[in-house]
Amino acid sequence: MIDESSIAIEFIDVALSDFGASKLLFDGGFYPQALFMLQQSLEKAAKAILLKLKLVDVEGIGEKIGHSIKRVSLESIMLKIAMEFIDSITYELLAHLNEVKLYASNDHRIAIDKLCNELKENINQTITIASSLLSKPARSRGEIYKMYGRVKVLSRKALSKLDEETLKGINELMCEINMERFIKLIPNEITKTITSLQKMLSSAMNYITSNEQRIEICKTYEEQMNRFVMKLQLAITLYMLILWYKPFEKKISQLRYPNHKMKHNPININENTTLTQWAKMIIEKINETDMLKCIKELVKEKIESQKCRETLEFLKKDMINTSSSITSLQM
Repeated sequence: MIDESSIAIEFIDVALSDFGASKLLFDGGFYPQALFMLQQSLEKAAKAILLKLKLVDVEGIGEKIGHSIKRVSLESIMLKIAMEFIDSITYELLAHLNEVKLYASNDHRIAIDKLCNELKENINQTITIASSLLSKPARSRGEIYKMYGRVKVLSRKALSKLDEETLKGINELMCEINMERFIKLIPNEITKTITSLQKMLSSAMNYITSNEQRIEICKTYEEQMNRFVMKLQLAITLYMLILWYKPFEKKISQLRYPNHKMKHNPININENTTLTQWAKMIIEKINETDMLKCIKELVKEKIESQKCRETLEFLKKDMINTSSSITSLQM
C-alpha cells in the first residue's frame, strides 16, 4: 500500500534542495535558471502538502497545482479538517458517556442522554454548515480567489521590465499573502462549533469520575487538537504557495528555451525583470518564516523549529478557545 506521507516527505526534501539551488543561482546572476529552480521548489512543496492532506493521491500528483484553487477553496479545506477533528472527539466522548451511563443513577442517566443528544446535534449542525459552504463554487467562496485573479493579471508582465505600477501591485499582494491574514478566513462557524464541543466536553467530565478515563479523554483531545492545528497550518501554507507559484505557471518553457515567434530568449531575463524581483520577495518570505523546513516538520508531525512551534501556538490562540478547563480536567 502506498504511503502518501512518506512520498510527501520525499517531495519536500527535493523542494528544499531546489530552493537552495535557486538561491545559489540568484547569487551567481543566473536568473532564468534561478527562477526555474524556485518554481520547481514551490511546486514540489505544494504537492507535498496536497499529498499529506489527502487532497490528491499519488496518481493525481501530476495535476497542475493551480487547478487546486479553482476546484476547492481554502475555507472548504479548513472545514473538512475541522469536521474530521469534531467527529473524532465527539465519537470518542460518546463512547465514554455510554459506558458511564451503564452504572449511573436514573437522574444522571437522563442528563447523560441529554448531553449525548447535544453532541449529536453539534455534528448535524457541522454537516449542515459544510453542505451550505461546499455547495458554492470555489470562486464565489473566498477572498483568496480574488487575490488569485490579481496575481494572474500581474503575471502577464512577469517577463517584462519591472515598472513602478507593477512593483506597487506586487508589494501589496506580498503584504496580503501571510499566515495572520489567512487565519482570519477560517469560517466563524468552525470556531463556534469547536467552542460548543469544548463546553460539552467540560460538562461530560461531571459524569466521568474515573481518573483513568478522564486522563485518556484529555490526552486524546490534546493529540487530536494538535493534529487539527497542524493540518490547518498546512492548508494555509498550501494556498500561500499556490499564489506565489502562479506567476511562474505559464512561463516555464520561456525560462528554459528561446521562442522566436514571441521574440523571447531566456538570456534576456535579468535583475530588472519583473519575475526576478517578484521571486526575490518570495525567497525572502520563505526565509523569514522557515516555511519549507516547517512544512517538512508538519508533514512528519514532529515539530522541532521554534518558528513552526510559534505559528502553531498562534493558530491555537487566535482561532480556538482552548479553555484551561479542558487541559486541566485530568487533574
